[in-house]
Amino acid sequence: MRHDKKGKFSKIVNRLLVAKNPKTCDNVRPTCRMAAKGSKWNFVLIPPYSTRRLNFARHWFKLGSGWSATSRHPHDKTT
Repeated sequence: MRHDKKGKFSKIVNRLLVAKNPKTCDNVRPTCRMAAKGSKWNFVLIPPYSTRRLNFARHWFKLGSGWSATSRHPHDKTT
């Protein structure tokens, strides 16, 4: 159950992280609305995507997450 939730959320995070500016986020509004259903993950929907927020998300999904968004930021690479 936990693994399922994690994988599902990581996909949403990937989508949201790829869209960094609010304009692009509007295009993904349906996904944002879906993610907003869980109040726990509201921090992901708050722009701008600061490094602290990205670090928190990366730390949270550090265990076997392997989301491609991390590879886009060389500074955030921990592998």
